Amino acid sequence: MLLEWFAGTPMVARPQTCDEPLTEQAVARGGARTQIVFRAAVNDTLLPMVRAGLGSALLPWLAILGAEVPSDDRLRIHELRPTLPPREICPHRQAGRIPSPLAARAVDIAVQVVTGLAPPPTPA
Repeated sequence: MLLEWFAGTPMVARPQTCDEPLTEQAVARGGARTQIVFRAAVNDTLLPMVRAGLGSALLPWLAILGAEVPSDDRLRIHELRPTLPPREICPHRQAGRIPSPLAARAVDIAVQVVTGLAPPPTPA
């Protein structure tokens, strides 16, 4: 699916935090001016909105693959061309604090999962 398809199309999106501004800027550079009709912080909230017909959504592969979201008659999953820049996931912790064993293990698991999902780097 080409980025231009999203031009003027109603969309549901994540809040303007983390990498969402970069995603929307990349879409605009790709020739699409989006019309955001609703924002939600949880990907699991956006998917039912798409199914209900509120708009389309751009979601990271991790949100789709991790939730094992199937395509059906109300939801189609497409890979974008050109692809958007890779999403960065950054764990945060309070300065000067050592992460608990549970937090450290959660980060280790996250790194293992996303390493398997990340596409190979594209040569410049």
